[in-house]
Amino acid sequence: MPTLTRLAALVLFAVMAFYLASKYQSLNEDIPEAQSINIFFAVVAAAVGWVFVGQRINRNVLQAFSVVIQGYIATFLLALGLSALYGIFTKGYQMRYKTFGDALEGSVDDAWAILQQISTADFATVGLGGAAAITLFLVVIYRIAEAKRVAR
Repeated sequence: MPTLTRLAALVLFAVMAFYLASKYQSLNEDIPEAQSINIFFAVVAAAVGWVFVGQRINRNVLQAFSVVIQGYIATFLLALGLSALYGIFTKGYQMRYKTFGDALEGSVDDAWAILQQISTADFATVGLGGAAAITLFLVVIYRIAEAKRVAR
């Protein structure tokens, strides 16, 4: 069922994911002009926000923070999985991988390289600060919407 909390989670997760993806791209020397990776990451995050995070938010701030962190992890894993699947097919067609095992190993290596790049204090601070802000905003939205629902 569509709710204001789910909509807010969709928007907040998409915006935060786009920002974090842009921040990740700025870590590399050659920043791509196209924003397709950032948009892809934002769409995946929006889906996770709508399907997973938005429906699990309630009055409890600590539980909501836990759900937001779980949403971050789900977004990261889902985006990496979809990206790896895309890479397996495109690089396989370009004959960079000879077997499925090579493709799987290459995808895991790519994911490990990304994790190493983002495992900095600056990235963690921005991510956790964003998670705290998203949590507080979603709990406030939930409480307002719930108060209106109960008042009817």
